[in-house]
Amino acid sequence: MEHLLLVDDTLFPPFTFPFVGEKWDGGSFDEYPKRRQFDPTTQKFYAEDVENSPDASYAFYQTWLYLGLVSDAFNCENPNEVFLKQDDAIGSLVFTTENLGSVVDSWKEGLNSMDLPDKVSELLRAIQGIRKVHQQLEEINVPNGGDLIWAENVSPLGEMVRFAITLLCDALGYSISSMCGPNIDPQIEKYNSKWSREDELPYPDYPYFRWRIGNVLDEAMDRALLCPVEKEQSADSSPAFLCYLLSLPGTNRYPGQHDNCSKTHCVGNNIDEATYVTKHVDEDCGCEHDGPDIEDVKKCLRDGNIPSLVVSIVDGEYVGMKVKPQKVEQASIWRFHQSKSGIAKSLDYVALSHVWSDGLGNPTANTLPRSRYVMILDASVARHRFSTDEELMGRIVLSTWMRRVWTLQEAIIGMEKLSICTQDQVIDHTDAVERLRIAVNEGDRSLINGVLESVAILGDDGFAGLNGAVSIMEYNAKGLRDSGQGRKQKKLEQEQFVLFMEYLWTLIGRRATTKEEDRVLVACNIMFKDVGKVLKGDGHTGRMTALLDQLEEVPAGVIFRSGERVPVDGYRWAGHNFKLSSWGRFDFDNPGIVTPQGLLVKFPGFILSEKPSKPDFPVMVESADSKVFYLVTCSYQQNTGQYLTPQAWSEVVERNSNNLAIIRSDGAGFTHSMNLNDGGMVPCKQIRAILVSITQEDGGRIYCRHESFVWLSEAPGPEYESLLYTTHPTVVAEDVRPGSQQWCVG
Repeated sequence: MEHLLLVDDTLFPPFTFPFVGEKWDGGSFDEYPKRRQFDPTTQKFYAEDVENSPDASYAFYQTWLYLGLVSDAFNCENPNEVFLKQDDAIGSLVFTTENLGSVVDSWKEGLNSMDLPDKVSELLRAIQGIRKVHQQLEEINVPNGGDLIWAENVSPLGEMVRFAITLLCDALGYSISSMCGPNIDPQIEKYNSKWSREDELPYPDYPYFRWRIGNVLDEAMDRALLCPVEKEQSADSSPAFLCYLLSLPGTNRYPGQHDNCSKTHCVGNNIDEATYVTKHVDEDCGCEHDGPDIEDVKKCLRDGNIPSLVVSIVDGEYVGMKVKPQKVEQASIWRFHQSKSGIAKSLDYVALSHVWSDGLGNPTANTLPRSRYVMILDASVARHRFSTDEELMGRIVLSTWMRRVWTLQEAIIGMEKLSICTQDQVIDHTDAVERLRIAVNEGDRSLINGVLESVAILGDDGFAGLNGAVSIMEYNAKGLRDSGQGRKQKKLEQEQFVLFMEYLWTLIGRRATTKEEDRVLVACNIMFKDVGKVLKGDGHTGRMTALLDQLEEVPAGVIFRSGERVPVDGYRWAGHNFKLSSWGRFDFDNPGIVTPQGLLVKFPGFILSEKPSKPDFPVMVESADSKVFYLVTCSYQQNTGQYLTPQAWSEVVERNSNNLAIIRSDGAGFTHSMNLNDGGMVPCKQIRAILVSITQEDGGRIYCRHESFVWLSEAPGPEYESLLYTTHPTVVAEDVRPGSQQWCVG
């Protein structure tokens, strides 16, 4: 059964939404709030005769961020005519995306008719337009928490407005992305190659924006019988791609299957091993179980041999099987022969090391060896026939195989051959991906096709593998300090390794497992580390520390990442759980070196002259030539994971007889607003940092314990000490350390 509803009919998925705002007035995008007398920092109208309510603000944003965006960033001259139409059934105007494809086509035609500098400028302007919308929905310029309208308790109208805007931006984003990268970079490189134009043109790069989908699709997810794990994974998915997945009909799910599942644990396919009866798919099959004498198998293993089964057939009749010991050196199937693509000329036997079929198989705490071949056997995929690669990839995304953390290994480790079993054939996954890639790059294919292509390779839904992952892991297994490599090659491979490790942590965190500590085993196996050492660890924490012990160099900025830290001294520099953005960017000139005492890093910082009585306090950092005034916030809960309550702060102060210090990141911060004593506000630079307690200082190296994530808010000048609103006396820090200071964060 083919599902082509959203694939071939139109360039973009057709949707309609209620129209609750006003028609676009044709003016500039940036000046629209002023024209409507609306303040984006408070998200309220300041005109006296205008209603102020969250729904009124949502209606304003529908006009500004939807119609205004396509007018400003995509040169749509009259968005009212293009995107609004009368719906006779409800007797009012509605939004429609049925003409969105023609708008984008017109925009692309205009780009292709421009000379290169103008084309680059137009792409950058479109990217900036999407970024403005994203920043507004994320409310990063709304300083007062009481003015937030998108964070929580969003009304049904607000959810609908936000989803319409995110769906639009998501679709437009893929269109922008298709014009960047390989489609324009060679032209820019050639243009900039002339000495008079060196680096004159920037390379447009469309960033990946995470759009909050909200609860608009909750009913559709329930109708599709999605597991809570899948719902959680979908929270940051591409809105357009999620709509496509939810429209795929006919899966093997049934009502109540996931009633006992949670956001992190799927038990919908679990079985009771004590009562489960092995049987064939054909329920009428009456065959009996057959197998070798288990004692013969045990003896073979005790003797150091590999057991193989010999099946005896006499005159066409099966007469039984017995165990045949095979010496390790005779197991030629595992010898790698290039001419045979990994299979030796003599096939003595085939060993099935792992079987996964809708939740059944390998329930014990062992790991998947590196298989030469992997075949996906999933009922939701195997029950269908496929003639298009799009539906095949869509089915895989919705399959049980894609939800479990254990099967992630099969996609990455079993890379020599990954096959998918369907109703009538076995499809080579690599071939299917390549066909999609060629079709998308050479043809004018739909948005969904492009999304599925990225999913098939290393996409946002969590399908990893097939993008150099194994070679990166093999490189890592050899060690990062390979003296035989040149600096440039080593830098490239380290960056590739860290990028993959960052993505791997996200994938493992988003997949389901019944035992949390299994996530560490999967990560260890994929990274080619010693699983035996990890298995000796006690629970999730013990296994995580055993894995961290096997790393050599990691991004130094990991100490500033959000999330719960490993609750063991010497390892608090690392995140305790698998999650998005666990590692950060790798700086080749400032790596974090893993030591038994902690992570050795180089960052600027300062030592506090006294211990504040509260987790939030002002500090004046005084050096020989400058003064900088900061507000230190150790109690900020949102998105930080590790923060300090007043009680926890007291424990930190009482536990440490030595000084406290602040280590600050050297990366770029961002601007936000701080409250003044007189009720006004002033923009401040916000910087990621951590609070540490010093244990000792030896040979210029400071050994310390990670205590808390910190937001440092840098005032415009030291004179703001008396102007900013604070609830604690100013702490002075005269012991300032430069960026070359070595800290061992444990």
